[in-house]
Amino acid sequence: MNRVIYTFDSLGRQYQTCQDLNLNSQVDLSGPDRVSETSQYYEQTDGDWWQVSEQKEYRDDGQAHVVAASRTRLTGLSLARVSDSLSVNARGNVTESITALDATDARIRTTTTAYPDSTNAAVTLSVNGLSVRSTGKDALIYRQGYDALGRQVASQAPDGGIASHASHRVRP
Repeated sequence: MNRVIYTFDSLGRQYQTCQDLNLNSQVDLSGPDRVSETSQYYEQTDGDWWQVSEQKEYRDDGQAHVVAASRTRLTGLSLARVSDSLSVNARGNVTESITALDATDARIRTTTTAYPDSTNAAVTLSVNGLSVRSTGKDALIYRQGYDALGRQVASQAPDGGIASHASHRVRP
């Protein structure tokens, strides 16, 4: 049996969770308790501002070890880069996702995601916020079709198979 202790900052945001394994109602960073912590801050890198989030775990040595981190670009964006985010896992592997707008048609967005375990990037093409074509890091291509109300009505798998999706009216 154990209990959970939550720790909050001065603004009332939860930043620490502790499984109180020894049931002493204390957060023991170097003891038997399992403690995880989330921190969020802003940093400037190469003239651009980023929002950084880190997830940490405390081990038996009482030190915080980063197990995951993410960075979201806040400045330095353009049509070619309307969003940019990076995530890093506990082994230091980085995944980067960049979204760009089409210069001639702002309804069209392309999101490119580079994974550390692949030489191929995953690419998603969206029109009006609806994914119409996705190429995975495995280079397999998926396509989706929508009706005038934005409901998905068809999808095509990499093997060429097409699935139709039916909409059913709900009677009051």
